[in-house]
Amino acid sequence: MIKIYYALKPPNGTKAYDFWLLKQASKARKFYMGTYYIPSKKLYVPVFKRIGGADPRAFLEVKPSELRSAFKMVCIEGCGQCCERNSNARIMESEVEQLGIELRNKPSYTLKLIDGTEEKIYRLDTRKGGQCAFYNPSRKRCVLGKKKPILCLIHYCTAFAERVEGGRKRKYVKVSSKFLPEGRVEMVFEPVSEEEWEEIKKMVRRGTNVWRAVAEILRRRNLPKAES
Repeated sequence: MIKIYYALKPPNGTKAYDFWLLKQASKARKFYMGTYYIPSKKLYVPVFKRIGGADPRAFLEVKPSELRSAFKMVCIEGCGQCCERNSNARIMESEVEQLGIELRNKPSYTLKLIDGTEEKIYRLDTRKGGQCAFYNPSRKRCVLGKKKPILCLIHYCTAFAERVEGGRKRKYVKVSSKFLPEGRVEMVFEPVSEEEWEEIKKMVRRGTNVWRAVAEILRRRNLPKAES
């Protein structure tokens, strides 16, 4: 029997639909496997083992063979660049209740979702420069840990990825991307050696922008500049 996984459908840019997707993802968060670029579908999507009580209309089926050839997004520990400026961090009231998070005086608005329900959305990017209120700048990490909002849990900068090849995880950097119709995207990844990966981590942890770090590694190889 072939097991099927579930990918959250791409957002379409409308808040009513996009937050409905996020709400369904939050219902399935304990089954979250990671965020992947699936070349066969040209999709950049969060993937779940099961969807639990979420609405199945929010998901696409993914075959194991498609996932095996996919690139799984990774984050460098000690980076924090997505959180420290222009984070656009948001959390839904249903998540606040689900995760037991305490919010104090965070700006909010109520949004009517496509299924007719209403959801209160809290802004978390309230510090200077759009930094998230739950970001610890000295440790460069989220203080919520595993309780971070679903939006943050599934979001990656897409600069770094890994794929299992020959039983080993191989690291990749993104060198280009092209947006296509219907929420699809074409991404190109280039493998990096263990030495190059260690150098990238050092640069990023020192505060180098992730794309500049990738560009520097590519420059040393005389490859085209990375595109965000």
